[in-house]
Amino acid sequence: MEINIKEKAKKAGKVVKKTVFTLNLIVTVIFFAFIVALIIVNLIKGAQGETINLGVYGKTYRFREKNLLSVIKNKAKKINWQEVIKRSHIKRQVENYQPYNQEVSLPTALNTKVFEPSMYYTLKFNIRDSKGNIIYPKGFRYKITNYIFLPNFLVVINGDSKKQIEWFKHSKFRNNITVMLLITKGDYYKLEKKLGIPVYFYMKQLQKRFKLKAVPSVIWQKGTTIYVKQYGKNAVYQVIKNIKIHKKNNKALQESGLLNPDYR
Repeated sequence: MEINIKEKAKKAGKVVKKTVFTLNLIVTVIFFAFIVALIIVNLIKGAQGETINLGVYGKTYRFREKNLLSVIKNKAKKINWQEVIKRSHIKRQVENYQPYNQEVSLPTALNTKVFEPSMYYTLKFNIRDSKGNIIYPKGFRYKITNYIFLPNFLVVINGDSKKQIEWFKHSKFRNNITVMLLITKGDYYKLEKKLGIPVYFYMKQLQKRFKLKAVPSVIWQKGTTIYVKQYGKNAVYQVIKNIKIHKKNNKALQESGLLNPDYR
């Protein structure tokens, strides 16, 4: 009988212990759940931009500067964007380009001749090293072509002269990849379309160095010497004359049937 009572008491004690442990566990879980919920609520409030008014301290001043975004918008409204973006307008500007205040007016060459322009340059200021020491003094004279080389033949013509264009078109320079064509006057864009090659302007900076007397002229370098050959009227006329003879002969050959691929 005593044994049964003791066993029952032990069992009852175990049940009480389990119950207490379970209750403690439930309370702990509820407490932690409350803490987590509180943290989440604070985070949400912070994300929503909840602020605390700390009050005003010291002097306050009115903000008078214009809003930068408003300034930009007002400036943008004053710009004619259609005119800026319009492709046809940009295209016209490119096609009608003329170098401002750089035009070189040269007469048509009467005679064929060759000359050598001076390639010497005199320093107009001292050239110093990083420590301030003069390495080349003002007045120092040197030959440019001792240090640089002109790799191209520069052919200079009047782009408004039909004869000079025809001369270039049928000259030995036409299909030479080392040749650059420059014009003193004319429509560079139309000439590019006609010849199928890039066309550049012969400007004052070049004239200052090469000192051409007339056009058409050709500039090239051999060794350390620059040569300029101007082609006189007779030379230009001879090329054009040869073109006419060639065309005339071609026409005669075509009429005779000799150029017919079926001709035997």
